[in-house]
Amino acid sequence: MPSPISAMAVALASSLLLVPPAHAADADGHFAIKGLGLQSCADYLAAREAQSPQYHQFGGWMNGYLSASNRYEDDTFDLVPWQSTGMLAAWLASVCEENRDAQFVRVVALLVNALGEERLRARSAVVEYETDAGTDYVYAEVLRRAQQRLADAGLYAGPINGALDAATKDALRRFQAERDLAATGLPDQRTLAMLFDGRAASAAD
Repeated sequence: MPSPISAMAVALASSLLLVPPAHAADADGHFAIKGLGLQSCADYLAAREAQSPQYHQFGGWMNGYLSASNRYEDDTFDLVPWQSTGMLAAWLASVCEENRDAQFVRVVALLVNALGEERLRARSAVVEYETDAGTDYVYAEVLRRAQQRLADAGLYAGPINGALDAATKDALRRFQAERDLAATGLPDQRTLAMLFDGRAASAAD
């Protein structure tokens, strides 16, 4: 099955080389690229296939880029408020498959551009919840957005308050059951991917 963001990846892959990194640079739009950002998509895919130490370093480089973007992008608290590193890595791989000669920094820049409209613009409280694997967390604002999507789909009639209460869990279970997901009532990656992007089929590991 495709990754939860494969449809977006396919849609954007063809425009990758036309999209410049959307960050401050010199007067001509140039800036120095450090570390693994200089590597190619082919290098990233090879490291991912081998699950080598360098693959995890690519993930660290991406997270550093995202953290810097959170710091310096206007009107931004978190560009990736619910997406896991694994999900983003799968998205990058999907784009890189179509653009193997592209620099890794350009693919990550495309990711930032693509996620800009869905970012958290202000700090949000964090809601803690228990899963079979332990404790997990989600922003209250992400839950609020999820409640609104569920309400729009006729699955939720409670308040749009960002709380993971019984009514919200029931609505999530109904949504999950409709899409053949495990009906846990929890805002896991697969559920959020399908809720926020109806084209999604499953979540990345």
